[in-house]
Amino acid sequence: MSTLFRARMRTAGAALALSLSATACGTLDGGAGATLPAALTPGEVAGSVTVGADGDPAALVQGLQDAITAGGGRVAAVVDHAAAARAAGVQIPPNTVVIGGPDAANTGMARFDPRAGGVLPAPFQVRQDAAGKTVLSYDSIDYLAALSNVSDVAVRQPLADANAAILDGVAPAAAEATAAPLIGVTPVDYLLTAISDGTIAAAVTALQREGDRGGNNVLATLEFVPDTGRPRATDPPGTPAPPRASTAVLISRPAAEAPLLATAPSIGLDLPLRFVVYIDDRNRTAIGYPDIRRIALRHGIPADSADVVALAAEADRIARISAGGDP
Repeated sequence: MSTLFRARMRTAGAALALSLSATACGTLDGGAGATLPAALTPGEVAGSVTVGADGDPAALVQGLQDAITAGGGRVAAVVDHAAAARAAGVQIPPNTVVIGGPDAANTGMARFDPRAGGVLPAPFQVRQDAAGKTVLSYDSIDYLAALSNVSDVAVRQPLADANAAILDGVAPAAAEATAAPLIGVTPVDYLLTAISDGTIAAAVTALQREGDRGGNNVLATLEFVPDTGRPRATDPPGTPAPPRASTAVLISRPAAEAPLLATAPSIGLDLPLRFVVYIDDRNRTAIGYPDIRRIALRHGIPADSADVVALAAEADRIARISAGGDP
């Protein structure tokens, strides 16, 4: 039987502490870096960059894919949120996220901390705003590193360089734009965790199975660090520990995502659902997945919204079953 640890926000005070409209002062990287402004401005998404982009959204989506592959990267998924929402009976303006980048940069982050697979590869969102203007949004490297707990600048620099090159290929001004401050952003409790008694491969297979039934769709499976073994009690002293395995599975649930996208189109940057299967620091197989309630708060949606609660419950169910728990 698996054990599911649910790092939910248990009190109104905790929810307010994470609210993206909260007023607070802080610094990047736990004290190193520039002092943050007191609060986000209306419409800002913590840790993200949003810039206007010329041209048709579809052309920009294709340009992003071309820029990713031109730099030797891989396009993991192209998610047309608007098309998926229409299929679910909800009409929203064009809204597509392109997920991808260079394997080497992603692998470096995942080797430093296997939980990085919960935010990698990086997403790039193309959508039309309320005025019909095309905008491009992406997560800053500081945001990705903060949630991945990757404190080593040298480890994250290859991803920063790769993302800058991708953006320079489609919207040069975007790479130089200033990101919204990291108000409310912390790796603490970002990932909920289900612990499995099985192998990495078994957990990934279970996620793929659960992710393709009941209105869900598996969009991609991405192995960052292969499972080459774990430390054993019988290993001689001084034996180097193998790198901890890390594989991500991207799963969409259009019927639950559509109303959230209609409420806050920017949330497409954080969808589809991401599950990362990894070996934790206690040598266990773990399934980590972002807390949907925290994602909702990032985009200005109340954490207790019925649509948020429904999607969070489905993510919990998928993780619990995939870890070997009861349906």
